[in-house]
Amino acid sequence: MCYRRIFLKELALWQKLRHPNIVQFLGILDSDRLIFLTEYLKNGSLHDILRKKGRLDSLTAVCYALDIARCIISHLFLKKLIPLISL
Repeated sequence: MCYRRIFLKELALWQKLRHPNIVQFLGILDSDRLIFLTEYLKNGSLHDILRKKGRLDSLTAVCYALDIARCIISHLFLKKLIPLISL
């Protein structure tokens, strides 16, 4: 599978995702290369944060990881790929 098709497949999935911990996908700019457009992030992307601050402290890294995990679990549950389990 070519990279362009893989990229477009990922964008199609991203377009369907709605969660507070997921940057909202707005569209693509298809010129000589594909560029995705997202909502404005006033604090920048995770890449920007890491570039400015360097390594994250353990607590912040765990908080980010938990936010990412919650987002993934929420998506899988909404897509009925996993059942909701109450402990």
